[in-house]
Amino acid sequence: MSEILTYKQGQRDGKACFELEGVINEEVDLKFMAELPAGDVIIDSKNVERINSCGVREWIQSLKTVPEGVNLIYEGCSAAFLDQINMISNFTGEGKVKSIYVPYVCESCDGKQDLLVDLDECLVDEELELPEITCEDCDEEMELGDDPDQLFSFLE
Repeated sequence: MSEILTYKQGQRDGKACFELEGVINEEVDLKFMAELPAGDVIIDSKNVERINSCGVREWIQSLKTVPEGVNLIYEGCSAAFLDQINMISNFTGEGKVKSIYVPYVCESCDGKQDLLVDLDECLVDEELELPEITCEDCDEEMELGDDPDQLFSFLE
């Protein structure tokens, strides 16, 4: 992973998509946020490795520059990105978190796997129903690798 944040701009499902990669810190350049196109815009953070406190400040400042008429949709939120969403109440601005990577662990072989979870598919009658998955190494059922109350506190 890169020590600086980079992004690739493209399209996904007919929407503008910005795939972020690297580290969000005091050196981050987020000027592109002020130039986002109107409509739904996907921010994919699956490759954001780390965010420090200065990076949090820079991110929140950049959200203030997002033009009116832009609807941010956060997809593929990495553990680092999700940690900030759960700790900082305005980390997503007015945006919607659509999908996150959920950590699973295998008690049998200590295997680990991050599963991309679409929150729209997992929220049933305001209750979170996570998929059950099988360990790729030993075929045993895996368990959630984090406290669900902490992992999903942003939903409250």
